[in-house]
Amino acid sequence: MTAAPPVMRRVVEHCRVVVDNDFAGDPDGLVGLAHHLLSPTNRVVAVTSSFLNPQLAESSSTAAEGAVLAAAREDDELPLSVVCGGPSPTSPPHSSRTRPSPPA
Repeated sequence: MTAAPPVMRRVVEHCRVVVDNDFAGDPDGLVGLAHHLLSPTNRVVAVTSSFLNPQLAESSSTAAEGAVLAAAREDDELPLSVVCGGPSPTSPPHSSRTRPSPPA
């Protein structure tokens, strides 16, 4: 008996992706970005970076908002996904000057 030849399947894009992260130096955001860029089923249409501290922003709109709106306006059959990372808006701000007190 001879073995059947391997079946080759074509991988197609399933969605468009806007990636937003704080890219603050920790590796999780970069690993996530690499994952999306290397995935043959994603078409990354925009990569944006959000501010770590919203008080440093010069306007109330963000690059992510603009990228999402621009991508949503494109005439494309693929669905649009937005992936975000970074600190939660409800998490307390971090500071290098303040550290938690050690337990008594």
